[in-house]
Amino acid sequence: MKKILFLYAFLFFTSVIFAQNYGHTLLTIPERNLLPTAIYQLEDRFIVPMIYPDTLSSVISFDHEGGNQMDFHYDDFKFASHPYVRVGDQLFFYAKDRNIDNDLRVRKQNTDFETLWERTYQVSKDYSFPVTMLGVDNHLYITAINQRDEPHQRVINLKKIDTLGNVVWSKNYGEDLRRSLAYQTKVTMDQGILMSAKRLTYMVGDNSHSQLIKVDTAGNIIWHAIGMERFPNGATKTSVTELSNGQIIQAYAVYKRQTPDFIAMGWYEEPIRMDWYDADGNFLFYKYILSPNTTSVGIIDLINGRGDYFFSIGSSRDLELGSHGLITKMNHQGDTIWAKKYQYPGVDQFNELNSFRDMIELENGDLVTVGTAWKLSAGEYAPVWIMRVNEYGCFGGDNCDDIVTSVESIDGAEKSQISVYPNPAKDRLTVELADLTEVRIYDMTGKQQIAQVGNTGSQLELDVSGLAKGTYILSATRRDGRVWTELVVVE
Repeated sequence: MKKILFLYAFLFFTSVIFAQNYGHTLLTIPERNLLPTAIYQLEDRFIVPMIYPDTLSSVISFDHEGGNQMDFHYDDFKFASHPYVRVGDQLFFYAKDRNIDNDLRVRKQNTDFETLWERTYQVSKDYSFPVTMLGVDNHLYITAINQRDEPHQRVINLKKIDTLGNVVWSKNYGEDLRRSLAYQTKVTMDQGILMSAKRLTYMVGDNSHSQLIKVDTAGNIIWHAIGMERFPNGATKTSVTELSNGQIIQAYAVYKRQTPDFIAMGWYEEPIRMDWYDADGNFLFYKYILSPNTTSVGIIDLINGRGDYFFSIGSSRDLELGSHGLITKMNHQGDTIWAKKYQYPGVDQFNELNSFRDMIELENGDLVTVGTAWKLSAGEYAPVWIMRVNEYGCFGGDNCDDIVTSVESIDGAEKSQISVYPNPAKDRLTVELADLTEVRIYDMTGKQQIAQVGNTGSQLELDVSGLAKGTYILSATRRDGRVWTELVVVE
């Protein structure tokens, strides 16, 4: 039944996303695999910092209608995971030159993205890697993973920097540990700084655990909490948010592969655990994020809402449905208000990486997400996936399926921009659309039958003589990433 719902929604897809026209769009930069780090609002626009698999970074800026894209490129400047802070009319970006082991960089720009200065910083270890940047009381706070080679050890470094680029202080945390890795930092309502991290001691046979450290603006530790369950191995993420009632939630994956009764219930082997703490760091309770018959759930971030609720965002994958972006809205007790899986339409979800990286809740309750919708098997460059839904997680209305792929209607003016003829077709099919770059045809099971890419123009002609008689789904992509779909009949 779920597959039928997916196809039904796909037939009505449009990617006109803003001005209450909810949906998706893909933004691209030619010859670049784009990995978005976060999304921010800047005046009447959004900005999304990007990183590539090399030493480059970019910022994509677009308006609230999802158009008027502007790109700003940075050489030898690899962004941190949350690299942006605005102080007045000054923009600050945090990164690293990947060609230099011990290197941290902050660049100051104006609102036209013109560089005013760039400062470099080193640490007391052999290697440094930027994590996040925050702004508190007109100062910058940057975290980094610092490593020394002998003995092999990693610690958390936190620096306070003024808006002239001067270091006010620099402190390390976890120097008594073998591993102390900060994944995320956030500012609390009382102007404290929360560092959500991983820890591993020098004890033989010890396992990794989460840790949560709150410090003041002088870098002094206010409290320190350690997670109660074992981490999986590898670069396990730990996310954190402070709720409007002052409670704090940390989320992280836990190791359940050796828990037969847990696995026997049909849950995946590394579920997400959420720990609740009060404002003083005292543990309150915990809950798992569980989903039967799911092979994995990845939580990238926890985001406090504008009311008595919060969101978890990331991705999910299962054997039946493949990969989807995931948003779950919960109340302060961790009870699910709604949970939705999203996919960019017109693709094979089993060969896709669909995941959300960050989200903004607008004043009217709408949610704007940024993530990745990447055709892993197609050898194409990864675009940026921008999506807007309403407060119910839907593309309009207060009720929609748990698997959401498209809007349920299309604006008449937008619909009229595409022409597909003849329909029904026998041998040849012509598609006309301004700035047309790609046309794909799928059968009614969602399997791709034809893919044709052309230079930016207004027309593509397809040979459909090899298709069996029947009804198909045609997907046409414009240069700006917007997609139109049509039902076509082959006789």
